[in-house]
Amino acid sequence: MKRNYLLFSACWALSLPAATITGAKDGGPPVKQDPYTVSLTPRPVEHISASNLYSDGFYGDLNLLRGRYNDSTNWLFSSSFQDAPGTFDVLQYDPWIAQNYGGANFNVLYDDGDPTPHTNYDWIQIAHFHNWGSDGSGDKVDTPFSDSPFYGSFTPKRLPSLKTSDFPSGIGTGDIWLNQTDYPAQKIQNPTGGGKVPAGDLIFTDQPYCPLSCADTDGTAYAYFDLFLVDFTWNGKVGSEEGGTVSIMDGMRWGVEITKDPTKPTDPGKIPEPSTWVMITSGTILLLGRRRKAASV
Repeated sequence: MKRNYLLFSACWALSLPAATITGAKDGGPPVKQDPYTVSLTPRPVEHISASNLYSDGFYGDLNLLRGRYNDSTNWLFSSSFQDAPGTFDVLQYDPWIAQNYGGANFNVLYDDGDPTPHTNYDWIQIAHFHNWGSDGSGDKVDTPFSDSPFYGSFTPKRLPSLKTSDFPSGIGTGDIWLNQTDYPAQKIQNPTGGGKVPAGDLIFTDQPYCPLSCADTDGTAYAYFDLFLVDFTWNGKVGSEEGGTVSIMDGMRWGVEITKDPTKPTDPGKIPEPSTWVMITSGTILLLGRRRKAASV
Protein backbone atom coordinates (compact mmCIF):
# COMPACT_ATOMS: atom_id res chain seq x y z
CA MET A 1 0.00 0.00 0.00
CA LYS A 2 1.45 3.32 -1.03
CA ARG A 3 2.32 5.54 1.92
CA ASN A 4 1.10 9.08 1.32
CA TYR A 5 2.16 11.87 3.65
CA LEU A 6 0.13 15.00 4.27
CA LEU A 7 2.72 17.69 3.66
CA PHE A 8 2.62 21.35 4.56
CA SER A 9 5.24 23.62 3.07
CA ALA A 10 6.52 26.40 5.29
CA CYS A 11 7.54 28.38 2.24
CA TRP A 12 5.40 31.34 1.34
CA ALA A 13 4.28 31.76 -2.24
CA LEU A 14 4.43 35.10 -4.00
CA SER A 15 1.97 37.45 -2.36
CA LEU A 16 -1.43 37.46 -4.05
CA PRO A 17 -4.57 39.41 -3.10
CA ALA A 18 -6.40 37.37 -0.46
CA ALA A 19 -9.89 36.14 -1.20
CA THR A 20 -12.77 38.17 0.17
CA ILE A 21 -16.22 37.02 1.29
CA THR A 22 -19.10 39.02 -0.16
CA GLY A 23 -22.84 38.68 -0.68
CA ALA A 24 -25.22 37.22 1.90
CA LYS A 25 -22.43 36.41 4.36
CA ASP A 26 -24.36 37.87 7.33
CA GLY A 27 -27.04 35.22 6.93
CA GLY A 28 -30.74 35.24 7.74
CA PRO A 29 -32.35 35.61 11.18
CA PRO A 30 -33.46 32.64 13.32
CA VAL A 31 -36.79 30.95 12.59
CA LYS A 32 -39.06 29.44 15.25
CA GLN A 33 -41.63 26.72 15.69
CA ASP A 34 -42.24 26.46 19.43
CA PRO A 35 -40.47 25.10 21.34
CA TYR A 36 -37.73 24.96 18.67
CA THR A 37 -35.52 27.64 17.13
CA VAL A 38 -33.30 27.14 14.10
CA SER A 39 -30.43 29.58 13.73
CA LEU A 40 -27.12 29.94 11.91
CA THR A 41 -23.82 29.21 13.65
CA PRO A 42 -21.60 31.05 13.14
CA ARG A 43 -23.32 34.15 11.85
CA PRO A 44 -21.88 35.85 9.85
CA VAL A 45 -19.77 33.40 7.85
CA GLU A 46 -16.21 33.27 9.23
CA HIS A 47 -13.20 33.43 6.95
CA ILE A 48 -10.58 30.69 7.44
CA SER A 49 -7.21 32.04 6.37
CA ALA A 50 -4.75 29.55 4.90
CA SER A 51 -2.13 31.00 7.25
CA ASN A 52 -4.16 29.72 10.23
CA LEU A 53 -4.37 26.07 9.17
CA TYR A 54 -2.00 25.09 11.98
CA SER A 55 -3.99 26.96 14.63
CA ASP A 56 -5.86 25.12 17.38
CA GLY A 57 -9.18 25.76 15.69
CA PHE A 58 -8.31 24.05 12.39
CA TYR A 59 -5.43 21.65 13.03
CA GLY A 60 -7.98 18.97 13.87
CA ASP A 61 -9.39 19.33 10.35
CA LEU A 62 -6.00 18.51 8.88
CA ASN A 63 -5.59 15.55 11.21
CA LEU A 64 -8.88 14.15 9.93
CA LEU A 65 -7.57 14.30 6.37
CA ARG A 66 -4.35 12.64 7.51
CA GLY A 67 -6.16 9.85 9.29
CA ARG A 68 -8.52 9.03 6.45
CA TYR A 69 -6.31 9.44 3.37
CA ASN A 70 -2.68 9.38 4.48
CA ASP A 71 -1.79 5.71 4.14
CA SER A 72 -4.57 4.21 2.08
CA THR A 73 -4.93 6.46 -0.97
CA ASN A 74 -2.88 8.03 -3.75
CA TRP A 75 -3.76 11.61 -2.78
CA LEU A 76 -0.95 13.92 -1.71
CA PHE A 77 -1.97 17.03 0.24
CA SER A 78 -0.04 20.28 0.61
CA SER A 79 -0.49 23.91 1.57
CA SER A 80 1.56 27.00 0.83
CA PHE A 81 -0.36 28.92 3.52
CA GLN A 82 -1.53 31.23 0.72
CA ASP A 83 -5.10 32.53 0.60
CA ALA A 84 -6.83 32.17 -2.75
CA PRO A 85 -7.17 35.25 -4.93
CA GLY A 86 -10.69 36.22 -5.88
CA THR A 87 -14.09 36.28 -4.19
CA PHE A 88 -16.30 33.90 -2.25
CA ASP A 89 -19.76 35.27 -3.15
CA VAL A 90 -22.31 33.91 -0.66
CA LEU A 91 -25.49 33.56 -2.72
CA GLN A 92 -27.53 32.29 0.25
CA TYR A 93 -27.10 31.59 3.96
CA ASP A 94 -30.50 31.06 5.57
CA PRO A 95 -32.06 28.85 8.26
CA TRP A 96 -35.42 27.18 7.66
CA ILE A 97 -38.10 24.96 9.21
CA ALA A 98 -40.25 22.71 7.01
CA GLN A 99 -42.37 19.68 7.93
CA ASN A 100 -40.81 19.41 11.41
CA TYR A 101 -37.29 19.49 9.99
CA GLY A 102 -34.79 22.26 10.66
CA GLY A 103 -31.86 23.14 8.45
CA ALA A 104 -29.97 25.75 6.48
CA ASN A 105 -29.33 26.61 2.84
CA PHE A 106 -25.76 27.56 1.99
CA ASN A 107 -24.78 28.45 -1.57
CA VAL A 108 -21.47 30.03 -2.55
CA LEU A 109 -19.82 30.99 -5.85
CA TYR A 110 -16.05 31.27 -6.05
CA ASP A 111 -14.49 33.43 -8.78
CA ASP A 112 -10.76 34.12 -9.07
CA GLY A 113 -11.27 37.04 -11.44
CA ASP A 114 -9.68 35.29 -14.41
CA PRO A 115 -12.20 34.78 -17.25
CA THR A 116 -10.32 31.69 -18.43
CA PRO A 117 -12.29 28.52 -17.47
CA HIS A 118 -10.59 26.49 -14.74
CA THR A 119 -10.89 22.78 -14.02
CA ASN A 120 -8.44 22.63 -11.11
CA TYR A 121 -10.68 23.92 -8.28
CA ASP A 122 -12.74 21.82 -5.89
CA TRP A 123 -14.06 21.84 -2.32
CA ILE A 124 -13.09 19.85 0.78
CA GLN A 125 -15.40 20.17 3.77
CA ILE A 126 -14.93 19.02 7.38
CA ALA A 127 -18.18 18.49 9.31
CA HIS A 128 -18.62 18.90 13.07
CA PHE A 129 -21.80 17.42 14.59
CA HIS A 130 -23.62 17.40 17.93
CA ASN A 131 -26.80 15.32 18.28
CA TRP A 132 -27.20 15.53 14.51
CA GLY A 133 -29.51 12.55 14.07
CA SER A 134 -27.86 9.54 12.42
CA ASP A 135 -24.58 11.50 12.17
CA GLY A 136 -24.53 11.69 15.96
CA SER A 137 -21.78 13.77 17.53
CA GLY A 138 -18.22 14.09 16.26
CA ASP A 139 -16.14 15.21 13.29
CA LYS A 140 -15.67 13.77 9.82
CA VAL A 141 -14.54 14.51 6.27
CA ASP A 142 -17.77 15.38 4.48
CA THR A 143 -17.75 12.81 1.68
CA PRO A 144 -19.29 9.35 1.26
CA PHE A 145 -16.23 8.06 -0.61
CA SER A 146 -13.21 6.39 0.99
CA ASP A 147 -10.99 7.02 -2.05
CA SER A 148 -11.85 10.67 -2.73
CA PRO A 149 -11.45 13.54 -0.21
CA PHE A 150 -13.64 16.04 -2.06
CA TYR A 151 -16.98 17.25 -0.77
CA GLY A 152 -19.99 15.04 -1.40
CA SER A 153 -20.22 13.86 -4.98
CA PHE A 154 -17.75 16.50 -6.22
CA THR A 155 -15.21 13.87 -7.32
CA PRO A 156 -12.84 14.71 -10.20
CA LYS A 157 -14.76 12.44 -12.58
CA ARG A 158 -18.23 13.75 -11.66
CA LEU A 159 -17.39 17.43 -11.20
CA PRO A 160 -17.39 18.51 -14.88
CA SER A 161 -20.97 17.30 -15.40
CA LEU A 162 -22.56 18.24 -12.07
CA LYS A 163 -25.32 20.88 -12.00
CA THR A 164 -27.17 22.63 -9.19
CA SER A 165 -30.31 20.86 -10.38
CA ASP A 166 -28.69 17.54 -9.41
CA PHE A 167 -29.34 18.42 -5.75
CA PRO A 168 -33.13 18.83 -5.39
CA SER A 169 -34.51 20.71 -2.41
CA GLY A 170 -37.85 20.55 -0.64
CA ILE A 171 -40.81 22.91 -0.91
CA GLY A 172 -40.77 25.31 2.02
CA THR A 173 -37.00 25.30 2.52
CA GLY A 174 -36.47 28.55 0.61
CA ASP A 175 -33.57 27.19 -1.45
CA ILE A 176 -32.66 29.79 -4.10
CA TRP A 177 -32.42 27.11 -6.81
CA LEU A 178 -36.18 26.56 -6.54
CA ASN A 179 -36.54 30.03 -8.10
CA GLN A 180 -35.47 29.13 -11.62
CA THR A 181 -36.11 32.63 -12.97
CA ASP A 182 -33.64 34.43 -10.70
CA TYR A 183 -31.44 31.38 -10.12
CA PRO A 184 -31.46 29.19 -13.23
CA ALA A 185 -29.69 25.84 -12.99
CA GLN A 186 -25.91 26.18 -13.29
CA LYS A 187 -22.97 23.90 -13.81
CA ILE A 188 -21.02 23.47 -10.58
CA GLN A 189 -17.74 23.93 -12.45
CA ASN A 190 -17.40 27.14 -14.47
CA PRO A 191 -21.04 28.32 -14.18
CA THR A 192 -21.98 30.74 -16.93
CA GLY A 193 -24.41 32.71 -14.76
CA GLY A 194 -27.86 34.05 -15.50
CA GLY A 195 -30.58 35.83 -13.56
CA LYS A 196 -29.00 36.85 -10.25
CA VAL A 197 -26.16 34.35 -10.58
CA PRO A 198 -22.81 35.75 -11.76
CA ALA A 199 -20.44 33.70 -13.87
CA GLY A 200 -17.52 32.21 -11.98
CA ASP A 201 -15.26 29.24 -11.35
CA LEU A 202 -17.00 26.96 -8.85
CA ILE A 203 -20.30 26.67 -6.98
CA PHE A 204 -20.81 25.11 -3.56
CA THR A 205 -24.32 24.05 -2.52
CA ASP A 206 -25.36 22.37 0.72
CA GLN A 207 -28.49 21.92 2.82
CA PRO A 208 -27.82 20.16 6.14
CA TYR A 209 -30.97 19.31 8.08
CA CYS A 210 -32.26 17.25 10.99
CA PRO A 211 -35.66 16.61 12.62
CA LEU A 212 -36.43 19.33 15.14
CA SER A 213 -36.52 16.55 17.72
CA CYS A 214 -32.74 16.21 17.34
CA ALA A 215 -32.58 18.95 20.00
CA ASP A 216 -34.61 16.90 22.51
CA THR A 217 -31.60 15.08 23.99
CA ASP A 218 -29.96 18.02 25.73
CA GLY A 219 -31.65 21.08 24.24
CA THR A 220 -29.38 21.64 21.27
CA ALA A 221 -28.26 20.00 18.03
CA TYR A 222 -25.84 21.53 15.58
CA ALA A 223 -23.82 20.97 12.45
CA TYR A 224 -21.05 23.39 11.57
CA PHE A 225 -18.60 23.07 8.71
CA ASP A 226 -15.11 24.14 7.71
CA LEU A 227 -15.19 24.52 3.93
CA PHE A 228 -11.89 24.80 2.05
CA LEU A 229 -11.23 25.76 -1.55
CA VAL A 230 -8.53 23.50 -3.02
CA ASP A 231 -6.41 23.41 -6.16
CA PHE A 232 -5.97 19.85 -7.42
CA THR A 233 -4.49 17.64 -10.10
CA TRP A 234 -5.94 14.22 -10.96
CA ASN A 235 -4.34 11.08 -12.39
CA GLY A 236 -7.48 10.32 -14.43
CA LYS A 237 -8.23 7.11 -12.51
CA VAL A 238 -11.18 6.19 -10.25
CA GLY A 239 -11.84 4.02 -7.23
CA SER A 240 -8.83 2.73 -5.30
CA GLU A 241 -6.50 4.00 -8.06
CA GLU A 242 -7.80 7.58 -7.95
CA GLY A 243 -5.17 10.06 -6.86
CA GLY A 244 -3.32 13.27 -7.46
CA THR A 245 -2.30 16.37 -5.55
CA VAL A 246 -4.42 18.69 -3.42
CA SER A 247 -3.29 22.17 -2.36
CA ILE A 248 -5.47 23.49 0.47
CA MET A 249 -6.22 27.21 0.33
CA ASP A 250 -8.48 29.30 2.52
CA GLY A 251 -12.19 28.91 3.12
CA MET A 252 -15.19 29.55 5.34
CA ARG A 253 -16.82 28.32 8.54
CA TRP A 254 -20.64 28.14 8.51
CA GLY A 255 -23.37 26.05 10.10
CA VAL A 256 -26.82 25.58 11.62
CA GLU A 257 -28.17 24.92 15.12
CA ILE A 258 -31.49 23.68 16.48
CA THR A 259 -32.33 24.61 20.07
CA LYS A 260 -35.30 23.69 22.27
CA ASP A 261 -36.84 25.92 24.92
CA PRO A 262 -37.55 23.60 27.88
CA THR A 263 -40.17 26.01 29.25
CA LYS A 264 -42.46 25.58 26.23
CA PRO A 265 -44.42 22.41 25.41
CA THR A 266 -44.10 20.80 22.01
CA ASP A 267 -47.01 21.81 19.78
CA PRO A 268 -47.52 19.31 16.96
CA GLY A 269 -49.68 21.88 15.16
CA LYS A 270 -52.99 21.50 13.43
CA ILE A 271 -53.69 18.84 10.84
CA PRO A 272 -53.54 20.67 7.49
CA GLU A 273 -56.39 20.92 5.04
CA PRO A 274 -56.35 18.27 2.25
CA SER A 275 -54.98 20.63 -0.41
CA THR A 276 -52.21 21.78 1.93
CA TRP A 277 -51.41 18.18 2.83
CA VAL A 278 -50.68 17.39 -0.83
CA MET A 279 -48.15 20.24 -0.98
CA ILE A 280 -46.50 19.22 2.29
CA THR A 281 -46.23 15.57 1.23
CA SER A 282 -44.63 16.55 -2.09
CA GLY A 283 -42.20 18.83 -0.30
CA THR A 284 -41.24 16.12 2.16
CA ILE A 285 -40.48 13.65 -0.62
CA LEU A 286 -38.24 16.20 -2.32
CA LEU A 287 -36.57 17.10 0.96
CA LEU A 288 -35.75 13.52 1.82
CA GLY A 289 -34.37 13.02 -1.69
CA ARG A 290 -31.76 15.70 -1.14
CA ARG A 291 -28.17 14.42 -1.14
CA ARG A 292 -27.51 16.04 2.21
CA LYS A 293 -27.42 14.58 5.67
CA ALA A 294 -31.02 13.40 6.00
CA ALA A 295 -30.50 12.68 9.69
CA SER A 296 -33.02 10.69 11.68
CA VAL A 297 -33.50 10.00 15.35
